[in-house]
Amino acid sequence: MLSKLACLTLCRAIQLLVLLARGSTAKDLEVLVLRHHLAGVPAPAAAGILAGDLLHRRHRLAQRLYILFLHRTRHPPGPPGRVTANP
Repeated sequence: MLSKLACLTLCRAIQLLVLLARGSTAKDLEVLVLRHHLAGVPAPAAAGILAGDLLHRRHRLAQRLYILFLHRTRHPPGPPGRVTANP
């Protein structure tokens, strides 16, 4: 555990020294590349729509499994407490 912490600290220190040694042109180029990569990432609102769609799919799956369970255990369809009268 201690060796992992020491290794991580050493790596971060080396990264900081490399960053300080770089020129402004290299830093500007890195910022340009990062902006280019971020341009392809979908907006957070679109990601929320996808997450909502996943939630609806999970709900539909749970509902289907519940109905299947009721069917296999021969429970009457509909809300609890409803009794179907046989004529």
